[in-house]
Amino acid sequence: MPWMPAPGRSAFAAAIDKTGGQIPLPHGHGVVLIATTVGAAGAGPDPCQVAGMLYKCPPIRFIDECADEGDTVQRGLTRLLAEIELLAVAPHARMQGIGGALLSEAEQMARTRGGRLLYAKVRDADRPVVRWYRRRGYRPLAWGETVDVVVARRRVGFAAGADGFRVMIKAL
Repeated sequence: MPWMPAPGRSAFAAAIDKTGGQIPLPHGHGVVLIATTVGAAGAGPDPCQVAGMLYKCPPIRFIDECADEGDTVQRGLTRLLAEIELLAVAPHARMQGIGGALLSEAEQMARTRGGRLLYAKVRDADRPVVRWYRRRGYRPLAWGETVDVVVARRRVGFAAGADGFRVMIKAL
């Protein structure tokens, strides 16, 4: 029997449901979390609307850069570090706690899998978003600051970011 979306789910939400929200990557899996709002009865063909989405994954570029450290270190980094690549809330659903709920769920998922650090890159000029992350326990890395991660008895310096972006990091 072919797979069918759950009744009342948007096509996007149904596609995520089909895979459990996991995307295979070179180092581990990316995870998509979505929040939906339920419309009123008779609201049309799709009463369930996507209200917010979060995409979390291992920091693939950084892990690739550590290839000289060996597979054990790369696997350890895949488990210990996670990056919020995208966190978005639809305009109609803002100020309702959806972003915070998605972030809390991502943090719990990372902890459950042995994660120790979660971070997000935020446009440096986007002060409201920087403040939003700070209220949730994230701290901005100073320019040039390195965070040491110990994996397989090796200390690996982790520094992420680029011009115009602020890295917000949280120990889990």
